[in-house]
Amino acid sequence: MLKRGVQFLSKTLELTPQDSGLTISADPAAPVGSVWVSGGVLLQPKWTKAPGIKGNVMLMLMLMLMLMLMLMLMLMLMLMLMLMLMLMLMLLLLLMLMLMLLLMIVVCYM
Repeated sequence: MLKRGVQFLSKTLELTPQDSGLTISADPAAPVGSVWVSGGVLLQPKWTKAPGIKGNVMLMLMLMLMLMLMLMLMLMLMLMLMLMLMLMLMLLLLLMLMLMLLLMIVVCYM
């Protein structure tokens, strides 16, 4: 009967004909999904801080750079939209001038 937690196997579990009828089960008192059998190796790393840079300064610098790039992109998009709007207004003015000229020509020849 397997208890709650991860059970690490140090080598391959080999079953032979003599193991026929063997039942491997989880502890009935253990919650569903809390009993695991693993062929992996338990890692226990020892973490240390890198010398030189304190804290997350590099991460903060990268985030600030990304934020500045995003702001620049937004400004460029706004400028492009403003230019398009100016072009549309200029075309509208040109169309109005052409209509006024056409109207003047029609009035003069009447």
